[in-house]
Amino acid sequence: MNSKEFIINSLRENIKEHFPRPEVNISHIVYPDKLKQFIEISAGVGGRAEVLGEGESIDDAVRRLFPDAGRIACNLPEVSCATYNPDDIDTPAELNGTDLVICRGIFGVCENAAVYFEQEYLQRSIYFISESLLILLPKDQLVDTMHDAYRRVPNEPQGEFRGFISGPSKTADIEQAIAQVARFDVFQLSSAWMAGDMARVARLLDGLQAEGDEPVLMLWSVAEDIRTMIRLAAALRQGKTVAQVRNELRLWGDKAQYAAQAAYRFSAGQWLELLQECAKIDRQIKGAEDGNAWDSLRHLLMRLSRTD
Repeated sequence: MNSKEFIINSLRENIKEHFPRPEVNISHIVYPDKLKQFIEISAGVGGRAEVLGEGESIDDAVRRLFPDAGRIACNLPEVSCATYNPDDIDTPAELNGTDLVICRGIFGVCENAAVYFEQEYLQRSIYFISESLLILLPKDQLVDTMHDAYRRVPNEPQGEFRGFISGPSKTADIEQAIAQVARFDVFQLSSAWMAGDMARVARLLDGLQAEGDEPVLMLWSVAEDIRTMIRLAAALRQGKTVAQVRNELRLWGDKAQYAAQAAYRFSAGQWLELLQECAKIDRQIKGAEDGNAWDSLRHLLMRLSRTD
């Protein structure tokens, strides 16, 4: 049994009640000129959609649209103007200072100019940390609304991270905030609790709270770490080493050093309970459950940090 099967089976064993999917039939708008609509809405949300000119290459378009971009990240074979491949770096902190990231979109949504993408880079923060993001999207891959979009989203993504990206909005503000915190504190928080350094965890949380950061940003990081620990624990039980799975699980820097000792800190059932605690904190953040999200997050991280 691989780590994915272990997680899925564990979730199945802990789900007590099943509900059928509802049948939803909604009549929605159909845009006669999808490309025109997508370009107009992109401008309205603070983005910019451009169509390649006749005979214009992607490199030509990059130089035209981003003439001042000095540090350009890309791993796509059709792009030669990139200055570095972000998959060659070891830590997300090294992405800081990137002017432009070029990635591939799968399809776009006309009603809100969102673009669906699936993870193609090892570092997830690459999508949010640069000054500008250029998404390559075939102009015939546009759908009218999010209802159409969700019908196209596959049940099994190629990567472990996927989503919709649009222009400045509340969602984009959160994404940018995640990137900002990810540069400095979130990754430090991960290595601190994995190392069992409760004092450092407390200092980082105090600093983040004092600076006005939202608990949702920290919760995102902690939940991802717990999922990684579940997969790592399964791999270790199969006789694998951290070195063998570090790239697959994105364990770099201090994480690679402390991950094994952290993975043995709890049983499989306890890790799932901790993941359920993350869900509880998420409900507190959204106001769907009583309690102080910051206090709950602090309690969770202290529990994760305990080594006795």
